[in-house]
Amino acid sequence: MSLRRQPAKNIILLTSVILSFIALLCLIVAFVTPYWVISWPRIFSEFKRIGLWEACFAGLVLDWDARQKAYHGCWWILAEEFIPIRNWMMPFWFVMTQVFVTLCLLAEFVGIAFLCMMYGNATVRNAMGQVGEKRQPWYMVQAATYITYVTAFVMTFTILLFANCFYWDKNWMPRKDLNYLSFSYGMAVLSAFFSVFSSIAIGNYHRIIQHEYTHVPASASLNLSRASAKI
Repeated sequence: MSLRRQPAKNIILLTSVILSFIALLCLIVAFVTPYWVISWPRIFSEFKRIGLWEACFAGLVLDWDARQKAYHGCWWILAEEFIPIRNWMMPFWFVMTQVFVTLCLLAEFVGIAFLCMMYGNATVRNAMGQVGEKRQPWYMVQAATYITYVTAFVMTFTILLFANCFYWDKNWMPRKDLNYLSFSYGMAVLSAFFSVFSSIAIGNYHRIIQHEYTHVPASASLNLSRASAKI
């Protein structure tokens, strides 16, 4: 159906759906790729890169490690290989980032499911000429709105937390002067960006639907007046 024939509120809802979908795609990439922080490639460093679930080293030996074990290659971050250095490799703020990104990823899936059901419902009613005869389920509008709000807030908080702690935690990863935030972190930033604008769109849609629920349509008021006059 042409967008020109869609009510303005449906276009606002579609905007939120598209932005949320882009945010979800960016978040999936950030979640699965191991490039949150990488080392400058042209200079040798014992640290190579790290993501939320994978870390790569090239002969890393820590001074305080009693075993003086050298870590080579790329491993799952929770692998048995990393048990002796796990507390150093995964400080509290890194674990918080893992938890928040995972929760946001799950919330994005649920939120998009609600948004798609709402848009499908609105499109079908518009195609059948039933606009205004039946409102969107209020619980669904509320759920989609709050999920989008919370996801946008938590993702924004998470990327700020990670960037600040990466900068200030001088004991995390060797040769800190050669390490920098990379592609995966950038995708997380984009996810937060699109989530914020999606929350703005769904917030406007929420206000429109709330207005429909709290104000009697003009046609209904006219019919009520005619019925009262006949009585």
